[in-house]
Amino acid sequence: MKHGILTALAVLAFSCCQAQDTISIKTTRLSDMSIFNFFSSSRPRAYQFKFGEGDWQPAGPLAKKLKPYLITQPDALKDWKKFKAKAITSGIGKTAYGVGAILLAFRAFERIGDDTGDDATLFTGVGLFIGGGLISFLFKKSARKSFYKSVQKYNAHVR
Repeated sequence: MKHGILTALAVLAFSCCQAQDTISIKTTRLSDMSIFNFFSSSRPRAYQFKFGEGDWQPAGPLAKKLKPYLITQPDALKDWKKFKAKAITSGIGKTAYGVGAILLAFRAFERIGDDTGDDATLFTGVGLFIGGGLISFLFKKSARKSFYKSVQKYNAHVR
């Protein structure tokens, strides 16, 4: 009887104290992940992760494939949600930047033939171009920090 109880306690203690796997993150160029030579940027653009000793796999858009792991740690999940919101805001900033550039281009072509154009288009284009570029840059940088912070919090809790 004592032997059975001791064995059960040993199994329970081992299963409770067994270290969970940590998450490793790396950034890769899209050209390394694509079969097309379409993306030739040398800057890292995509996240890959490895859970424990597993294989590297893409984290997916907005790192959605990490959510099932991070959901077990409320603090890590909170930072992941911040990352997601900041990344979406950065995308909106990029869109505004592009729209501003298009408005400026249209305004430039409009001014070639006629000097009586509307200045509201010019000011809107400049505002979107500068504002969208700043928002995109700042939120992208902040999103990256929140992403790494969420993984660090997860790894700190499982060790």
